[in-house]
Amino acid sequence: MNSSVLTKTESYCLQVKVAETNAEILECQSLIADIYYETFGISLSDLSFNPKEKIELYPHYYLMGTIKDELVATMGLYLYNINSQQYGNLTDRQIDSFLDREALDTLVSSRNKRELNKFVIKKEWRNKGLSKAFLGLAHSKDFIHLIGDDSHILINTAFSPMFKVLESIGITSQLIKTIPANKVYSNYHRNRPMEIRLTIPYFDIPSYWYNFNLPGEYTIEKF
Repeated sequence: MNSSVLTKTESYCLQVKVAETNAEILECQSLIADIYYETFGISLSDLSFNPKEKIELYPHYYLMGTIKDELVATMGLYLYNINSQQYGNLTDRQIDSFLDREALDTLVSSRNKRELNKFVIKKEWRNKGLSKAFLGLAHSKDFIHLIGDDSHILINTAFSPMFKVLESIGITSQLIKTIPANKVYSNYHRNRPMEIRLTIPYFDIPSYWYNFNLPGEYTIEKF
């Protein structure tokens, strides 16, 4: 399907939901796989993780954003095998030590960690104001707490500009660890360190993102 042509004065309605059917999951996987391979030369697998061979794991669940039935954006949710552990050698003991230092250990623990990753926007829909909105919507409680209770924490690995984008929409985080630039991260063609950060949903995510109900509609007025 060809993307609609929008002018700067138009608004559009983004339909947001968790991918449920095999067809929806495969569509999300296909969009991620195509963009990651074209941009980074990285392949995705359901079974094996080998950064030296540029193979990473598919997420366990997907949030999908559609406009007029066209998939325009998706975000993955990892329930385990998160990138901070695979790439950054982050351990549960390190997470719990951080939580203890911050006096958060009575509220949350490393046992309930999750990760949002593999966020992509379809080429034709970039630079239209979609990225920040979809990033915010991906922090809905209905997605990050999928399968289980509401005690999950988010451990994310990214370059600092991504965390600055999140801060610009009100989502904050705490630095746990910095990973020096290395050959593994050269897959992402940036010679700079990455950060591992912790987000505690009910502290760090504004209610207008956290309480967004899925499935739902989000209108972007201008871009």
